[in-house]
Amino acid sequence: GHTATISVMQTEYVYPDVADRSSPKEWEELGKPVLLDKATARKEAILSSFKPDHISAEVDAAVRSNHKILLET
Repeated sequence: GHTATISVMQTEYVYPDVADRSSPKEWEELGKPVLLDKATARKEAILSSFKPDHISAEVDAAVRSNHKILLET
């Protein structure tokens, strides 16, 4: 690509944290990691540490009494 384009992509483009930017050779040398595994691990880390504080305990209890909520308090 053009030098200016490459330069801007390296400084201005935001790459997702789970993106694998390694070359195919590097990817193979790393054991061919599966992107879905990395994304799943990131999801689990986010959900295990997420503690919303914008809903009062009373409102939370009322919602949970009427709906099956899968997130723990």
